[in-house]
Amino acid sequence: MKKILTLAAMFAALAFSVSCSDNDDPKEENFVDTAYVGTVNVSMSASNTYTCENVTVLVTDFDGEQDDDADIVMQKVKFAEKMPAMDIYIKDVPATYSNGTLILKGTNIVPQLANGTPYEQFTATNLSGKISDFGSSKASFHLSLNFGPYPTSFVGAAEK
Repeated sequence: MKKILTLAAMFAALAFSVSCSDNDDPKEENFVDTAYVGTVNVSMSASNTYTCENVTVLVTDFDGEQDDDADIVMQKVKFAEKMPAMDIYIKDVPATYSNGTLILKGTNIVPQLANGTPYEQFTATNLSGKISDFGSSKASFHLSLNFGPYPTSFVGAAEK
């Protein structure tokens, strides 16, 4: 009889451990890297703004944890007419997620070129971004920052 009770207790413990896992929370989000397509505006001076259209901006490496960060990658972007198109990486931007909205805020982040070279003369300051409906096909992304002395903005929507 003692063996039967021991076996029953072991099966109950096994059944309980199998039925409960960390992934059973229905509120858990699965965040994927998302691409947004939109327009970059750079204020060169009070009367001179450069616009670069159809820019793809990726938001990557966001895991959804409380104090997380994300990387922003601006692909083939130009900040002036005669400048070559390049990929710019803004890494480790502090990010918070709540109710479908991702908020990005950071300052003094040195952007990098695609080959990893720091672009210190254009350090990102006053970075503020908001992605509404984050993770959905209806998501929109508004980003503003200063690249060095140049106020820069991006407005785009999730790539379909």
